[in-house]
Amino acid sequence: MSWNEITLGECFTIKHGFAFKGDYFAESGQYVVLTPGNFNEPGGFRVRPGKDRYYAVQPPEDFILKPGDLVIAMTEQGEGLLGSSALIPFEGSYLHNQRIGLIENLDVEKLDKLFLYHLFNTPLVRGQIRASATGGKVRHTAPKRIYAIKVQVPAVREQLKIAEMISAYDNLIENNRRRITLLEAAARTLYREWFVHFRFPGHEHVRIVGGIAYAERHDNIEAIYKKLTERRDTADVTELLKELHRIVNEAIRTQTPGRDQTEGLTFDLSQIDMVKLRDEFAKKVSRKATALQDTPSGEVQRSVYFRT
Repeated sequence: MSWNEITLGECFTIKHGFAFKGDYFAESGQYVVLTPGNFNEPGGFRVRPGKDRYYAVQPPEDFILKPGDLVIAMTEQGEGLLGSSALIPFEGSYLHNQRIGLIENLDVEKLDKLFLYHLFNTPLVRGQIRASATGGKVRHTAPKRIYAIKVQVPAVREQLKIAEMISAYDNLIENNRRRITLLEAAARTLYREWFVHFRFPGHEHVRIVGGIAYAERHDNIEAIYKKLTERRDTADVTELLKELHRIVNEAIRTQTPGRDQTEGLTFDLSQIDMVKLRDEFAKKVSRKATALQDTPSGEVQRSVYFRT
């Protein structure tokens, strides 16, 4: 694939937009007045529901844009917007406003329109447009400055292949962006329904007083309690009991040998009152011990004492 250097001014001309009168701007209508706000910074057309301005009277025919027209932003209203290009969508009617350039008289033997659209959005072309722009806070470009830009391009046949490949990815990105927009709108609607209008599932069983929902049924709480109870009743406590037995065995010691202290004697820990033992553990005592001692009557008395 061979690439040849060309000057953009050899391939097309740029038409300035019309200065539509603000007195005729409206919030609705047939024609949308195109502005730099309708461009995405990386390139591409941006639809702005609720923000677009309409023209209330019949506009000049020469400034009604056609679907597929290639336009560029000649003013940088936002960072990185200068030189951004867009294709007019097939849905809706748009007017060619001032500060917007329309590509006309394209030499299709040198440049494909779709390839040129992507070419405008490359760092190479954007950098040259910014470098030649004028103005302070708000920068501007002009047709003659864009004409002077030099680029290297392949043959038109190769341009078509490149443009189609890039456009396929752009369409996928745009579809995902629209899905995200729809999901965000659905989330906002759901929030309003549930938390503003209180029309959440089961709201018919809830009493609203002063913007606060009071449940008259406790199905959810009962379900949670039942689930926790099931886990408690069916839990395997074998390992827990073994550990408790070990702790108790280690804690038992003899103060004074009694008649029940014989070599190899074992204790039946199953006779221990586990409820009382649990209550003693709940007191967060760090160390426990059991003392066995003889009483004057010769009976063995078990006493429990604690060390902290």
